[in-house]
Amino acid sequence: MYNKQRDFVFEQEKKGNAFIICPDKKLPVGRIEHNADVLRKTYEIGRKTALKQLNEIIEFKKTAE
Repeated sequence: MYNKQRDFVFEQEKKGNAFIICPDKKLPVGRIEHNADVLRKTYEIGRKTALKQLNEIIEFKKTAE
C-alpha cells in the first residue's frame, strides 16, 4: 500500500499537481518513536529541507492559485 501511495504522490508532482518536500537522506526515526531528541532532530531535518526549497514552494503556490 505504501509504495502505491508514494508512487501516486510522485506522479502528481510530475504532473504539477503537488509539491513534495522530501529530505535527501533517510530520517533517523522509526515507525514508533518516543525519544524527544530523535523527534526534534527529525523535525529540524524537515524544516531545513523546506527552507532550502522555500522559493520553489512560493512559485508553486503562485501557479496553483
